[in-house]
Amino acid sequence: MPEALRYDTLIAAEPWLRSGGLRRLMEEGSFFPDCSLNASSFSSSALATLQTGAYPAGHGIVADRWAQRSVIAASPARLQATTLSEQVRLADTRNRTFWISSDTHLAELGAGLGKPEESSLYGTDSKGKFQLSAGPPNTWLTSFAAKNAPDEPRTFEWRAMHAAAGAPPLRSFRVDAAQPQESLRGWQASPFGLSYEFDFLTALIRNQKLGRGPAGDLVTVVLDSFGKLARAEGGDSPLMRELLLHLDSEIENLLAFLTADGVEATLAMTSLHGAPDTSTGGHRVSGQALATSIEKALATHFGPNPGRRIETYIYPFLYLKNPEKVTREMRLAAGKAALAGGPVQAFYTADGDCSHTGEWAQRMRNSFHATRSGDVMLSYLPGYLEDTGETRGVSFGSLYNYDVRVPAIFWGPGFSDQDFEDRIAAVDVAPTLARVLDVAAPSSSVGRVLAEVFTSGMPGPRGDRAAR
Repeated sequence: MPEALRYDTLIAAEPWLRSGGLRRLMEEGSFFPDCSLNASSFSSSALATLQTGAYPAGHGIVADRWAQRSVIAASPARLQATTLSEQVRLADTRNRTFWISSDTHLAELGAGLGKPEESSLYGTDSKGKFQLSAGPPNTWLTSFAAKNAPDEPRTFEWRAMHAAAGAPPLRSFRVDAAQPQESLRGWQASPFGLSYEFDFLTALIRNQKLGRGPAGDLVTVVLDSFGKLARAEGGDSPLMRELLLHLDSEIENLLAFLTADGVEATLAMTSLHGAPDTSTGGHRVSGQALATSIEKALATHFGPNPGRRIETYIYPFLYLKNPEKVTREMRLAAGKAALAGGPVQAFYTADGDCSHTGEWAQRMRNSFHATRSGDVMLSYLPGYLEDTGETRGVSFGSLYNYDVRVPAIFWGPGFSDQDFEDRIAAVDVAPTLARVLDVAAPSSSVGRVLAEVFTSGMPGPRGDRAAR
């Protein structure tokens, strides 16, 4: 799954996809142009939603970080629901699950509540080399990393897929020890980083003999190149389309490899979130300044207070002090003050009060967790971003369509070759794949099985047929 890919970006790129692998998945599989997250689109939250079939209100991963007396980072220990990977392992102890992501944190989160060693987790080190974060050791990994990782000074030139001979590169960058993080980030947000992820996937399939064991194998890949490029360039960058063309080619090569290797595979592809355009992603919001304006409004409304009424503000959640004394009126006043004093479009409180109705209110409700989201959840105006001091291009985590609407494809034996224009929800992915794999749906799943994708009715028990 690409970390960041807007549904409209994929549709707009169709004329350039020609006959590659992505086009093949779209034409031979069940293609949903519009799969909605229906909740805030932080990477950790969206990944947990896709894996649990539940919203942040149910699985508990409300953002990449939040506050509970101290700042808490999203982690498997914070999940309040099982994941699809866990359900596969629980169904048969012989089943194997694998996670590949240059962001080790996402791999660990997706693997679920179970012990990390129960799933093989692969992330990258500070030099961009894939390494085994958890799971049984293997001998082929060191050899792969030594041959493929960008650990030697070298200049890379990113050229357009169908450019004429001699055309200048779209981008040049050098992997150099003098600027290790900057050069590695540029390499990962390019076709070179994308190819490295696919090369590792094929090496994993070959060396671990996936699809050839006594039970089933489930492999999940988070293609971080798209997220890194979107952060730097925005969703409207021509480079995003070019990277999509390279994804088309990489999938074509993967399908050819699976056929040659005799592996019968089922593929599902979607995205963790979309990405805003740079034209609407240039406004920075100071969380501290916003919290200060709300503090002043509360003092005006309720009278002076010896200490601050706000405990902390970690976008998008506002936490008030002394929760046992906080009233509904205080939360409402804080939400209204945010609307009046900053670039805030909507609020939702722990009492269920919302400045909006309809689908927007539902998206906020799905994003709000009773004990983790504090007292008030805020949503900025379109294109406004939290100023972290490190944000370069755009960031994620909003409720807007450019972040929460992504494509979804199901491909393989038993899936129909149709385009479905009806909108589906991200929570539908996990229960649908659970049905395909003949395992129980995750514990807190609220999504539905997408029965319309199957060629001959709903799949039933498959005996000893391996999960792919």
